[in-house]
Amino acid sequence: GYMRPAVQRLWLAFVLAEFVLLDAGREGAETCAPLRNVDIFSTASVQVGTPPQTFDLVADTGSNPLIVQSCVCQDVGSCPTWFGRCFRGTNKSGSFEEPVSSLSETGSPEVWTLTFGSGDIEAVIATDVVQVGAQKVAMNESLLLMVSQTLNFASEPFQGILGLGIPHRYGYELDSSLQTHGWMKEPDGFLEKAGISHFSVCFNLNTDGVLKMNTAKQPKELASTSNVHWTLGLQDVEVGGKALSFPSCGEKGCSVITDSGTTLMTGPQDGVMSLFNHICDKWERCRNLTEGLSAELISRAGHRAELGNTATSSGTIGHKSLSKAPADLLERLADAFEGVKSSGSASLHAGAEVQTLTRNPESYEVLQILLQDCHSWLDSSVSLDEEMPTISFLVTGSNGQTEKIDLRPNSYLAEMESYVYTWTKQYLLGLFPVWWPTIKTGITCATLFGVSEFGEDASMPEGPVWILGTPLFYEYQVHFDLGSTPPSIAVSKEECGQCSSATETSPKNESISLLGGARSKSRLRQMRYAPRMPWPRAKAPLSTVFQTSS
Repeated sequence: GYMRPAVQRLWLAFVLAEFVLLDAGREGAETCAPLRNVDIFSTASVQVGTPPQTFDLVADTGSNPLIVQSCVCQDVGSCPTWFGRCFRGTNKSGSFEEPVSSLSETGSPEVWTLTFGSGDIEAVIATDVVQVGAQKVAMNESLLLMVSQTLNFASEPFQGILGLGIPHRYGYELDSSLQTHGWMKEPDGFLEKAGISHFSVCFNLNTDGVLKMNTAKQPKELASTSNVHWTLGLQDVEVGGKALSFPSCGEKGCSVITDSGTTLMTGPQDGVMSLFNHICDKWERCRNLTEGLSAELISRAGHRAELGNTATSSGTIGHKSLSKAPADLLERLADAFEGVKSSGSASLHAGAEVQTLTRNPESYEVLQILLQDCHSWLDSSVSLDEEMPTISFLVTGSNGQTEKIDLRPNSYLAEMESYVYTWTKQYLLGLFPVWWPTIKTGITCATLFGVSEFGEDASMPEGPVWILGTPLFYEYQVHFDLGSTPPSIAVSKEECGQCSSATETSPKNESISLLGGARSKSRLRQMRYAPRMPWPRAKAPLSTVFQTSS
């Protein structure tokens, strides 16, 4: 029975660590889990099984289930090996229980299909223990094991999803017709099983974000207008303080869903186009380029002068200063748009794509081309937060509370490495001016806005939907309250910080935080992969549903 001192100290340290962990994970104690920045989303480190197997799961407030990649998925070739670590329960985890099969006529595990914006996942339901931060819980018949998938995004390893959406107990029951066709509600998620009623999510640029659980109730909360998603009503959208009007919202109005698992901010096509037009109109660099381009086309139509004679070396056309718009870009645009007038179509190479220009210059077109050409003008002397307008979403809860969500340019813009064209003006045989491209790897820029079918469907209970994806979580700490009826949302500008332990957060270097504001003037979010789209797919019901395989 004698224990050597070194072993005794090790045993005592282990017991104390387990005691601290259990104390931190008790109901009501605040816990902290780092969120790893993986470009198009952020992931939480999640331990599954006994002994624990560790996975990086997408932190997703747009869905509720906890999904982990099963090794079966890789064994059968449905999941690529670059998805990374996969879970094995049988003979690997002492707390694992086989997938439930009570609904299967053959006795084999029932396979359920989950529909996401980026594709489908097929999963079976199993039981095992799961730990996030210091919060450990038994997921009895609630752990979803991905056995097949048709996801269409390529990114860092994709090992599963930690659903942080509204639990299905708040939602409406499916009607009998859906139940007849195999649709059913999903099992409990991690939040339900762990008894977590308050949590918050925030992201940091180029470093870990933070998932806090069992946080304090916020002083100002907006009650969700939906029992299915974290949803608020949309009162107004402003660009640089000017309110916009979206016909697509109609009499019912539009809604806003806060979704940490969607890369972009998406909305109706007329809304996104109006947004782009107003960004350009409020941005001197873009406005000057648009006006200069129009003046150049008028000048060409009237005089048919050589391109080099209409753009002076000082960068002026029609006495309009173009100091904030590259003269060579204007000339290339004018060449392209003049081709449109004569032949009905023309092309402009920008970034990795070919832009087809089919009309006279519109502000939204010039904005996108100017951003794609950012490698020619964006440097450390340029502050986009100072140059470009802030976008504001005025949102309201079902309890009448309102909030103004401001997104700065450095939140709604991103840089991407791509093949870009560097243009030089040359004269073939010394007679005719020609813009000649040299292809090289460089930086292009873009807004983090996109068009979603959610935004086009006025028949939805929530009306046409805007989705505030990851940019919202870089700009704010977003708080979620499942203890209120209905569930509520709050935002705060407090520093995101970092997890210094499983129970504490600490301040971080503001130079790498979007929330701190002390950042390099030209630094934007870096993106390497295609964005992850909203869940569920637009044609599926907004309620969180599964469908059994036939």
